Amino acid sequence: QLGQRWRAVVVFALPILVVTGGNRLLVQGDTLIVGHLASKVDTATYNLASRICNLLFVPYVACTVVLAPAIAGLWSRGDRDRVERVARAAATLAGGATCLACVVAAVVGGPAIRLFFGGAYQGGGELIALLAAGPVAAALTAGAAVVLTSTGHQRAAMLGSGVVTVATIGAEF
Repeated sequence: QLGQRWRAVVVFALPILVVTGGNRLLVQGDTLIVGHLASKVDTATYNLASRICNLLFVPYVACTVVLAPAIAGLWSRGDRDRVERVARAAATLAGGATCLACVVAAVVGGPAIRLFFGGAYQGGGELIALLAAGPVAAALTAGAAVVLTSTGHQRAAMLGSGVVTVATIGAEF
């Protein structure tokens, strides 16, 4: 019996671990690649812009934290239509908030970097405007992975995350 319980835990948790690991790789992998290919100042500038853009994921993360238990509860009650409505509403809310934050970051990012870090990092403002597309894309699809993992479709979430991770790393080269 204990072996069956552990197997059930692994079958449930492994896909989520792969999704989370792929996410971490995407968050840091680009900086490692830039560090290998560019100068120290360019790498620092890129890393600064990347870290600022990581803050733009806050609306997405906030939505997914609230969304997961709501989706699981609706799914367990068999309310599939409401699952779809809640997921769409979360994506709209997270997408709107993230788009607004990205516009502010794109407009204010360059001057703020120059003010706080000096002219050596002035290219960071343009990088913020470019890198802001990532948080926007994540926010506009806010419910997808959460819906999959909250409704017993962890393998599909793992497959989707794996495809995105490989494609993103391939595009970075």
